[in-house]
Amino acid sequence: METEGVLDVDSNLDLFCLHIVATNLIQRPLQTFKDLWNCHPLRTENHRSPMQLYHDGLQHLKNQQDNRAIEGEVSELIQGQKLKPISKWSGYKDTFYRCVIDQFGVNISEEELLCIVDLINPATIEIWNVKKKFIQLKQFVLQNFDD
Repeated sequence: METEGVLDVDSNLDLFCLHIVATNLIQRPLQTFKDLWNCHPLRTENHRSPMQLYHDGLQHLKNQQDNRAIEGEVSELIQGQKLKPISKWSGYKDTFYRCVIDQFGVNISEEELLCIVDLINPATIEIWNVKKKFIQLKQFVLQNFDD
């Protein structure tokens, strides 16, 4: 996109739009790899996965804390009184967008950000339509938001 003159790497607006458009495309395979890795069985741990080991360790800490075998609060258990089931855990969330806004100094509200995310629908972005979505987002931002 840079060689075609579509992307100006010195423009905060262009970098903002690129991050919003391309991050989900990059994050999806990374999330898949992480999920597969965390759930693969370990031969040396009786074929339990890293996620099962982590969850078992948290449950053990919780039991020790409940039985007063550990004094004070265990930082790993600050998430609450009840452990969430593994199926409810999530990694990557939309907090990324707030970081991008702060990093590039784009002056938009949370409501405007939701409008942007609805417009480009990050889950639909594939390598073949990144440029189109980037151009669409940049035009939308230029037309609707102050710098």
